Amino acid sequence: MLNNKGWGFRQFLIAGAVLFIALIITTFFVIRLYSNLPNLSSIIMESFTYEEIENNLDYMSIKYINEYYDQEITTGVIVVSTDNLLKYNIIIEKDLINTDNKDLCSGYSLIRKENGELTSKSYIKCDNYTTEGYQSWRVNNNNE
Repeated sequence: MLNNKGWGFRQFLIAGAVLFIALIITTFFVIRLYSNLPNLSSIIMESFTYEEIENNLDYMSIKYINEYYDQEITTGVIVVSTDNLLKYNIIIEKDLINTDNKDLCSGYSLIRKENGELTSKSYIKCDNYTTEGYQSWRVNNNNE
């Protein structure tokens, strides 16, 4: 005679299948959320000063180098333009607007390797502000 005080094999398989499907759905949404993280920075920050735009470009340019630049960086300088960051969806246009003046900026970052670490110095040009030392020849912009 069978003991009917527990789960049978069929109930065990059904419960396992339900948990497996839930795991797959959860994984899908976590991956989708993670892939959209670069754009979350613009949602979190409600206002940008010129200094915050430069600092954001520093961080996002190093992120770009780590994700998309496939050559070894030894000596010299690598220029990452805001056009490249926009093209690869690392930043969005809203990340380049000074909210005090409604001023859209463009620019570039100079990436170097110092003591084994990547460093970045960003330069921007806006209607009402230009970073000291900005060199227009470093970007491919016909308006300069």
